[in-house]
Amino acid sequence: PRAGSTLLQLMITSCVEGVKTFAKEHNALPCAMNAWRNHTYMMTKRPNDIFRVDEVRDYYADKSANVRFLLTLRDPRDVLVSQHSNRPGQSYVDFSRWNDIYQCFQDLSGDHDVRVVRFEELVTNPNKVQHELTQFMDWTTVRPFSEYAEGDLSRQKTTALNGLRPPDSSAIARWRNPKHYARLRECLSEMPQLPQLLIDLDYES
Repeated sequence: PRAGSTLLQLMITSCVEGVKTFAKEHNALPCAMNAWRNHTYMMTKRPNDIFRVDEVRDYYADKSANVRFLLTLRDPRDVLVSQHSNRPGQSYVDFSRWNDIYQCFQDLSGDHDVRVVRFEELVTNPNKVQHELTQFMDWTTVRPFSEYAEGDLSRQKTTALNGLRPPDSSAIARWRNPKHYARLRECLSEMPQLPQLLIDLDYES
């Protein structure tokens, strides 16, 4: 959550040919079992599905379709200070939720059917991300990720982006704004391992 998964879904919806996506977040497993198969690809987006990857893999194990997983990664400081339009004035992701998701991320990120998409690269070099994912997925694109907002996204929910807009690099390192200092002190107090995590994830040296 708050790591670019909505933006990535919108880019794929707008720019990739033959993809079925959903306007709202749906559990991957029920969609795999019950959704109409009238597209070449089907994509679901729900951050908590990171806890159900093995279940989804098991479902597809004896199917002719292939399953792939995209994990979005963003500087934890930006995630922990990020706000959602549904909760103005509040941080959206708490420490325990971030940590639980990160544990799964560590377990999954090196698997053959998984690719990690860094938020920072998605907003600064979306077409490079598109190229890498096209190699991974072997799909056909109809426009560059950088121009995703020009596609028909009228059925997609964009509130998590706080409004539809082109890729915006100003979303990087928002944690540096002094208004977030109190929240960051709280983060360091409750999460003393955060500096080492930032080093492990290549956000600090």
